[in-house]
Amino acid sequence: MGYDKRREKRLRSVKLLYAVLVAAAMVITGAVLPDAIYQLVAQQLSLLLGWPAFIEWMTGVLDSRYAKWFYLAGVGFVIGFCTRSRVVNPLYARFLEEFDDATFHPMSRAKAYDALWGADVGGEDAYALPFVLPQKGRLFIAWVKLRQMVAAGVERAEKVKKEQNSEQSMFGWGLVVGPSGIGKSRLAVELARHLRCETRFDDPIKENPLPSSRWKRRLVKFSSWWRVQVRGDFCDPEDPWDTGWLRPTSESIPSGRTRDKKKKKQTETFTAHDTRTRVAGELAKGLEKWRPRRPTLILLDDPHQGDTSAAINIFQENAKAYRHPVILLIVSHEVPSDLRLCKTRSTGKDIWEHQGGFAGMLGYPIDLGVTQWFSPQEIRRIVAHAPPPKITIGNNRDEDIAKFIKKTTGHPFLVELGFDGLRQGIPLENISRKVLLAERVKRIKEAFDRYGLKKDNDREIMMVATIAGSRDQPVTLAAFKEEYAGISFDTEALCNLFPHEARENLLHAIPPIHPAIIGEAFVRALSQEISPFSLKNAVAKAWKMNADETLGFSLRVGFIENDPLSEAISVPPENLGVDPAVLVAVYAKAGILLPLEGRPGTTRHNQAMAMTQKAKHYIARLSDEKREQALDDLIFLPVPGARATYQWVRIEAWWELTQILLAKYIGAETFSAAVFSQRLEAIQKIARENIGRFRTLPGSMADGLRHTLLACDGDRLREICLVVHSVYKKQGRCRAVYFWFARALSGSDHLHHCFKKAYGDDDAALMQAVIFHTRSAEDFSRFLQHILSGLSHYPLSRNRKLAGIHIIKQLCRWDLPKENSGHFHQLINDLNTIAQAITMPGASRPVPQKTGLAAYQHLGYIAERIAASFSEDRDFQYALAITWKHYAWAASFREDVDLCKDCVEHVSGISVRFPEDGDFQRELAETWRHYAYAASCSEDVDLCKDCVEYVNGISALFPEDRDFQYQLAIAWRYYAFAAANAGNLALCKECLACVEKISARFPEDRDFQFELAETWRVYAYAAACSEDVDLCKDCVEYVNGISVRFPGDQDFQYELARTWRHYAYAAAKADNLTLCKECLERVESISVRFPEDRKLQTCLHEVQQMVLGGM
Repeated sequence: MGYDKRREKRLRSVKLLYAVLVAAAMVITGAVLPDAIYQLVAQQLSLLLGWPAFIEWMTGVLDSRYAKWFYLAGVGFVIGFCTRSRVVNPLYARFLEEFDDATFHPMSRAKAYDALWGADVGGEDAYALPFVLPQKGRLFIAWVKLRQMVAAGVERAEKVKKEQNSEQSMFGWGLVVGPSGIGKSRLAVELARHLRCETRFDDPIKENPLPSSRWKRRLVKFSSWWRVQVRGDFCDPEDPWDTGWLRPTSESIPSGRTRDKKKKKQTETFTAHDTRTRVAGELAKGLEKWRPRRPTLILLDDPHQGDTSAAINIFQENAKAYRHPVILLIVSHEVPSDLRLCKTRSTGKDIWEHQGGFAGMLGYPIDLGVTQWFSPQEIRRIVAHAPPPKITIGNNRDEDIAKFIKKTTGHPFLVELGFDGLRQGIPLENISRKVLLAERVKRIKEAFDRYGLKKDNDREIMMVATIAGSRDQPVTLAAFKEEYAGISFDTEALCNLFPHEARENLLHAIPPIHPAIIGEAFVRALSQEISPFSLKNAVAKAWKMNADETLGFSLRVGFIENDPLSEAISVPPENLGVDPAVLVAVYAKAGILLPLEGRPGTTRHNQAMAMTQKAKHYIARLSDEKREQALDDLIFLPVPGARATYQWVRIEAWWELTQILLAKYIGAETFSAAVFSQRLEAIQKIARENIGRFRTLPGSMADGLRHTLLACDGDRLREICLVVHSVYKKQGRCRAVYFWFARALSGSDHLHHCFKKAYGDDDAALMQAVIFHTRSAEDFSRFLQHILSGLSHYPLSRNRKLAGIHIIKQLCRWDLPKENSGHFHQLINDLNTIAQAITMPGASRPVPQKTGLAAYQHLGYIAERIAASFSEDRDFQYALAITWKHYAWAASFREDVDLCKDCVEHVSGISVRFPEDGDFQRELAETWRHYAYAASCSEDVDLCKDCVEYVNGISALFPEDRDFQYQLAIAWRYYAFAAANAGNLALCKECLACVEKISARFPEDRDFQFELAETWRVYAYAAACSEDVDLCKDCVEYVNGISVRFPGDQDFQYELARTWRHYAYAAAKADNLTLCKECLERVESISVRFPEDRKLQTCLHEVQQMVLGGM
């Protein structure tokens, strides 16, 4: 029974009940009141009516008790019947009405999907498959999240009612997204029926399941109605809800905008702003008066452009008047663009944010993804719960169910089509994707014939509309008339074909066949019926009408051999007469902006890489005029407000294409005006609105800034720095961008200008980045001279003092004393002067002529003097710890164990004051690791063991930190090397086992696998010293197994060659010349790939000497 009929029946029943109650009230009143009152009333009426006999008749009635009750009941019933509409209608609307059906559609059972959105045919077969609550998988997770969303809405409403919080309201909204046919609308419908207490799911969220008895469920509903509607209490979480569909503001009204007036006829056909405003205003008027009678869930399915934001805004404006929670659940195949939602990646998790200013978002959007398939257990439960006629899979249920899943791939839409085919008597053996879709295509063709669309031209137009159109952007009749001269399409036939589409929309556009899976099957079927020339012509027209959607269609179709559609769609569009400027825009968009399912590692992401290459190909064919237009379009492409529908942005591809277009401006005098301001404006919008959404933005943005700086010949540095500081409010973000910026400028004169600019502006982030990427003593000397010359002009602020210690840290990092000891002595003098100015006058000591480790040690003490007055400043102490760590690194390479020990004591004394700071503990662990290296080189096994134990103790405090585990793996390798030098093969094997255990936790990490390969090589060295040929062979096999995963990595190949060298050494010791020659061949095969690598060539020469010595 439909909602309208059910409502009419209930309303008639309530009116009849009202009349009976009025009659009963009259009878009860007659029994309570004395007869004298009735006699007085009868006397007054007889005088009024002029009927004296009336009082005698009334006296006779009063003498008979039953006659009195009968006449009172009749009078009451007449009164109730006459006043039923005036009294019952407002009471019914206040207490019993589910919702305002002028604004909402009633919620009913889910119907089977119809590609043409046709009218219901009625009967049980019209309904979809029985819904089975999933037990696992993404659908189960989605159900749990939906229930959590509802619980969050109720909790928020309770908080608002108790605390009268004006910042929040009773209204909230959620979002479910997923491809067509995945089951998102069905999930929302079943949630609504569940909240209305019409189903009895074994809900994982609900602690008290709904009673199975119908009368018990009615009792629950009556109890809720009495508490909420009559007494006015707040609802309980388990109370039944009202549910309904929100009527859309408009149906399929496209609105296109383009900045190129020449493309206007192709992309912008008509504007629907006036119509949308009018219909949205009507919806707003309806919702202004609407008030929820109980907790309400409203579904908005497949919204069009602007529907979502309009509905949320209207509900938010009226939410303060709501007494009960109201939740709007939006169901869409993609995130509506007007929500301006975006996904960012932070600490390995997806985080959603929105810039639309919409409050009340209840959790992140629920993504059903593209892999939500049915399992055998769910298929079995569907078969068990299916209504008559029963579905028969086969005699052997397990095997036949597995066969059914294989034929339908478990896709929810194909499963429903498959069950429909089984109901119609199609044998299981004949069920397949092709057969099921062919049956639906057959129905569409029959509908075409039934409504008079029998000409080939009509079907070709529908094919082009499906290729080049979508639900949001259908191909307009204006575009068809431009490509098809003299076209005449029957609007009445379209209205019959798509009865759920608004008539005013069909006067302007032709909708595609939906969902995409049926649309593709429809196009493929028609492509086999028309000539190749006609098919090629249709595809060319589709490219010209809407290149974006046509490209998306071609990506979905793919390429199938001997398939006419695949061959036609794979023809390069430039051969079809499509403008290269249009192709640049289309392929750039497809390569840069990816849909929800286009995250890295997916097929769609790999396709985007190919699209970027095609965009580069078409850029080369552009004229100067069109190149400027392409730059204008491309530069604003990733701006959040312009691409909210897309959730993944390949920012590196955007920079690559943008820089290709900008290449001709480098050195041009006209660059520094319009193009510069445009690019900085785009950078500001991209980064300011949400920097977190671009995973590689700091490096890419810095690269773009460098490109801009070079194009402006360095005269825009101040503006660039102002942009960075205006965009990145936090110091850490500025530091990240400046880090990449300075890296890109490394080795150029611009780096010195950056330091002068940063020092003058007291910009700590830029100074640190520039110092970090400085490589030569001459550059450091220029920095120090600038600091010395500025002592009288600039106050020595904290940031400028910190710059001095950063310079010392970098001097200790690079082996500068070895390069130029005289110049380095001047650097120490300058630093000593700066330290004297920073600390107390006269505190500096004479600087002796020191080089090597002595110079490093003096730098360390200078750094300590600078940092001494900042004992509580974390940055100063951290830089000091890094300085002593670099000192330990230099000492370890000179095998100076005592100096390494001194450095460990310094770093330990600093880090002990920051026990919870992972950065300090990491520097301490690395310093102990350098100490372990020095001990291993001096063959001090016991000392090396102590170092490893210290590193292990520090790493144990951070068991999940990758960097700590990496330091521990390196320390164990040094210990293995010390054991190998001591001839302790068993101890070396123990160290190898520890490195294997650590590396097993990071199987895809290149650094850990390299440490494992090196440790195996050290084990091979120990085996070679012990002349164990078989063990050397095992080591070679293990190293080869690791290196084969990194075939292009030169470091791995070098370690493999060194392992073969140890094997050759063991073979030479055993006088096995044949084996030694085999080792030589292997080393030659590795070194021939890297002829410029001196280390590999040296290794090859050593093995050759072993072979010659054996001969």
